[in-house]
Amino acid sequence: MIAVATYFTFLILYYYIEFSKIQNNYIYVNTIESEKKVEPEKFAEVNEEYSNPDNTIQKLLYQKIIDFFETEKPYQKSDFSIKKLADLLDTNTTYISRALNIYGKKNFSTLVNEYRIAQIKDELAKNTHLKFTLEYVYSKAGFTKQPTFNRVFKEQTGVTPSEYLESLNISVDNNNLL
Repeated sequence: MIAVATYFTFLILYYYIEFSKIQNNYIYVNTIESEKKVEPEKFAEVNEEYSNPDNTIQKLLYQKIIDFFETEKPYQKSDFSIKKLADLLDTNTTYISRALNIYGKKNFSTLVNEYRIAQIKDELAKNTHLKFTLEYVYSKAGFTKQPTFNRVFKEQTGVTPSEYLESLNISVDNNNLL
């Protein structure tokens, strides 16, 4: 029992030291890059950001999330969750949530819905709903239920999907009406 406790103590200590080395090295590299030229009024802001390594890590994580959304489009999967994102980015849900709240000023669901609605608006502008059904378009973006799609669409755009289509001067088939 003592051997197991000792083992875990040294294991935790080892990872703490390794994480500190990585964090310090990262801060050192970014500090050197930021020293190129900083305007006096922004010096305090930059200094505060680099003096708190947690801010720098969160900012990088936020950018990593956005890049991942842009390239991989994980939001298209209806079962996509913050847990799956954390696993894919090799982090945890708390860090994801904190980065989104601080730098994106939104929560995970809002971010996912923004990307889904943007994709749907692009598809509608391309008249994809005339070739396929509107259900196909919103399902392809990651929505599974029409009422949820309608609600989120109206929250994001201020109009219903039908009103949006009318504003694009697109005729809507009866089977595509919402």
